[in-house]
Amino acid sequence: MGLVFENSELKKFAGVSASLSLDSLQPYLEHSKADREVKRILTDTLYNELEALVMAGTINEAGNAKFLKLLPYAQSVLVKYAVYDYIKEGHAKISDAGLTVANADKKAEWWQQIELKKSYVEKIYFAVEDLLRYLISQKAEFTTWAESSSYSQGLAFIFNTAEDFQRYVNISESYRTLVALRPAMQSVENGALKNLLSPTLFGELKTAIKNQTTTPAQKSLLEYVEPAVANMTVAMAIQDLNLQLSADGAFIHSIDHFEKKDSPRAAQLRESALRYGAEGSKCLEELRQFLNATASATLYAGYFNSTNYESLEEIDRSPNPDRNSYNTMA
Repeated sequence: MGLVFENSELKKFAGVSASLSLDSLQPYLEHSKADREVKRILTDTLYNELEALVMAGTINEAGNAKFLKLLPYAQSVLVKYAVYDYIKEGHAKISDAGLTVANADKKAEWWQQIELKKSYVEKIYFAVEDLLRYLISQKAEFTTWAESSSYSQGLAFIFNTAEDFQRYVNISESYRTLVALRPAMQSVENGALKNLLSPTLFGELKTAIKNQTTTPAQKSLLEYVEPAVANMTVAMAIQDLNLQLSADGAFIHSIDHFEKKDSPRAAQLRESALRYGAEGSKCLEELRQFLNATASATLYAGYFNSTNYESLEEIDRSPNPDRNSYNTMA
């Protein structure tokens, strides 16, 4: 069983030395965390289709070209994840004598092991990203995957592509990071955004996004909605997730936590959360001002008919100096 059968495939995707054989790595390839990760991404249906063709030796036959092209992306994730787990456990030996270390005199220093683990975390991260990007680009070919919750549930969000989110917050166009941000994004959308737009306008906008039928007026509205949602999402998620911020963007690491010693300190995370939160609040206030200036009985009617709407005359007459400040985090 499995997707990897040859030592040449092992070396191709892991860059390992000839001394590590496929037999040694097999326990980490099948019925393992690596195997579960690939199945989670592909879905059981697509994984089983791919595995059946590999097992039968028919993946190179005419008519199976789409699976043949998909296979190396899946193998790359599987092998890199398996090697990472092997690095953690491969030097340990379990026998009747208990847990011992094999070839202890030749074992790498602890810092070398940490650096190697870090290297493979990055390799896994980008292999997963490559697999997801390929599936998205070929969703017309892999229709069962596109219709599964692995992909389709993302269409219900304000942002369903990493490229769109990237316009406002640098996540290095990582789809995997976007997926990890969805719980926070859902809270922002169903909280501050829905409260401001009104349930009616919010529902209309979300339906149009999901059905890919946004009107010019809705696209104009999204120019104000998107930056507010992006910044508030990162502000909410930054301390809850293993979100790493650098000059290269924001990344989600969830393989292991040995790299915590290099993670931003709590004070830095709080500072970043406050900065993104402040920007989100500013953007939401700009959204409110836009709606007050443009909403009517025929344009953004849900907002116009809600208690949130204020005409420009009402705003000018307001004695409250804080009236134009919309509290996004309430």
